[in-house]
Amino acid sequence: MPAPNITVVATSAFRPTAVLLPHFQFQVAVDSAAGGVVLRDVTINPVTFTGWVRVEGFQPGERAPETPPFSDSVRFSSDGRVTLLVADSATGAPLEVEAQGDTAAAAGKLVITSPRWPYGRNVLVTIDPMDLYEHRWRSVGYGVRDRIRVDDARHIAFFRDTTIANTVIAVAPGRGTRATIRTETSSIVLTNAFGGAVGRERRAVGRLVLALEPARDSTGRIRAEVVFGRGTTEDDAVEALAQAISDDPAPHVAIGPRVTTPSPEAGILLAHVLAAARPMLRYDRIATFRNMPAGSYTFLAAFDRDGWYGATTALQLGDPEVVCSEYALMKQYADPSGAQRHEIWNRLGAQGRYVWTDDWGGRWMGDKDPYEILKGYACYRATRDTAWLGGELRYLRRIARYVLRTDRRSDGLVEGVSYGTYSEMSPLSPTDQVYLTQDPYVNALAAYALDRLAELEDEATWRLPAAGLGDSAGAWRDAAARIRAALPALWRPQMGWFTYHAMADSAKSWDHYHLQPVDALVFAAVADTVMQAAMVGTLLRPQWWDERNRGFFAVPTDDPWFSRDGYWTGWGWHIMDFKALEAVFRYGSAEQRRVGWQRLREEASRIIRVNYGRPGERGDNNGLFMFSAGSYLDLLARGLFGVDEHLDSLQVAPHVDGIADDSTWRLDGWRVSGDSLTIAYRPAAHAATIGLVAAHHTRLVLRFPWLAAGSCAELRRGAAPVEHPVLTFRTDGSAYLDLRGFFESAVLTLSARPCGS
Repeated sequence: MPAPNITVVATSAFRPTAVLLPHFQFQVAVDSAAGGVVLRDVTINPVTFTGWVRVEGFQPGERAPETPPFSDSVRFSSDGRVTLLVADSATGAPLEVEAQGDTAAAAGKLVITSPRWPYGRNVLVTIDPMDLYEHRWRSVGYGVRDRIRVDDARHIAFFRDTTIANTVIAVAPGRGTRATIRTETSSIVLTNAFGGAVGRERRAVGRLVLALEPARDSTGRIRAEVVFGRGTTEDDAVEALAQAISDDPAPHVAIGPRVTTPSPEAGILLAHVLAAARPMLRYDRIATFRNMPAGSYTFLAAFDRDGWYGATTALQLGDPEVVCSEYALMKQYADPSGAQRHEIWNRLGAQGRYVWTDDWGGRWMGDKDPYEILKGYACYRATRDTAWLGGELRYLRRIARYVLRTDRRSDGLVEGVSYGTYSEMSPLSPTDQVYLTQDPYVNALAAYALDRLAELEDEATWRLPAAGLGDSAGAWRDAAARIRAALPALWRPQMGWFTYHAMADSAKSWDHYHLQPVDALVFAAVADTVMQAAMVGTLLRPQWWDERNRGFFAVPTDDPWFSRDGYWTGWGWHIMDFKALEAVFRYGSAEQRRVGWQRLREEASRIIRVNYGRPGERGDNNGLFMFSAGSYLDLLARGLFGVDEHLDSLQVAPHVDGIADDSTWRLDGWRVSGDSLTIAYRPAAHAATIGLVAAHHTRLVLRFPWLAAGSCAELRRGAAPVEHPVLTFRTDGSAYLDLRGFFESAVLTLSARPCGS
């Protein structure tokens, strides 16, 4: 069964929500002055060109304003579509307005439909103001009145900004739609701060009004389109329009994994997250490369950490190409030393579009560098392209060596710089200066990445023996182990937590609570079970949970750093919330897992109810962020079901025992390399079923609390006789078996009882 849609009435409480489609981005909002649902800040990256976009029914000749018979609403469908339902007094049914992006052109369109539409009635589309400027940064164009030229012969309006060259926006009626286009004058107020005073300036800008005569079918149902295109010239923009007019989007089909748990909220949220993420993967190219944008609002760019979590999402949506492409994009703009950039943007300047990247990434090590190793690992894991591996392994080594060279004190810990990673972008003190740091998050991440690089080395040794790539996988594993062994130097026993980050010269340590060091658990850098237990206990302190907003605080309320409105110190980020819960499930006791499950239910419910199934950066942001999507997938797969894929094995170790043992927990359609994994587990029955296509050899590593030498394992493959494979137990309590490749899918049933009993 598909997940239910989320429909929200457009009252004053409606939260503006960003939507990112191929080449087309906007916010869905409520007009605070006139009421009703509108689109806002429509953007064809990196050009924003609208204020409000209002769609309404219009009867020519009517003098009195129409009174809507009911409130507008917005439908967020579980297949990813977002539809404005605009009340119309003539039909008693809503006008449906759906925005559609275009994968082939820098264009997008609004498709407007309604049943039983009266003859002679038009659809009015008002864009107020029509102002072309750079998205987010507003470095050019904002508040400058555009030149608007209406080509009456072609029914196209062209917009240019006098301060921006090589940039044209074209607006026209689409397929089957006739229109009258009118330009008017509007205004905006610019606000500037001058010392302690605020200055305001009103500037005249343009407004565009389109009266659409829609196409009608035999039942009276109408369809109208408004199409937007971006180009360097008018002819270029017209080509984009033509492409968008002729194109129809692919059918909206829900894809990706699904979960079944004792609470439906977890599965509903997963469906909406995947549906919102799918079109984001084709929003734009940077320097010809596909990439995974950090967010559906503000950060329409490739970022380091966001791209790694975007990779998790993309692979579950069956799109490894974009993962490999972003890796190549980051490589192209990296420093020769191996240091990576934090972010790469398409930006808008006086001469039009250009590529911008930060100038600080090449100066110091941070989380950006291990994340590039992990993107390369994800690319190879999904494609198993040995030619790619042979071409890229030396470059990945260069990044790893750059990271390890920052262990300047030879104490085993690599060193970043304050302001150099996410946990240090704001060191929280207004008097702080840039300094070298040893950060538990970055060190845990680096060790995790080095272990994955070692897997690539093993793969090259096995698959490319004649390529002359010889290097030591053992050296990278040793380096990872050295980092983990040194990490306790940053542990604070009196806190039961790691320091936020410490100065590398030990002159100063930031011994405050912050949620970021939970990554030491998430990236499996804490082997000491006493430390693991202390961290989970600390995580579940009530001071760290926001009962009102149903999420974690970045800093607990009893720490002096806490500030509810602080960007880094108040309401936590969804990525950190999901990581915290993943840590509780993986390392907590049964009682702690139950607390974690209750918090997951509460947070998922809040995201559905308040964020409309699209978790942003933080709980007060609406519009999907890639790191929120990827970390939620990790929470479900690794946190609940214990799925961990390596190049040579696949681990299944559920962490749901003690939560709701009489329920059957299911994970369906989880993509692994060239395969699809299904898990069904009922803890009370001490039985589990695992399904794989298993067309190639797969080593399956299993860990269940009841699995023992006398347990039954039954393997079924089509009509072939049932097999009873032998489980090989290891000293860590896990067991493994090797599934041979076969043309029939494999279904493995495990039970605590002996076979035949």
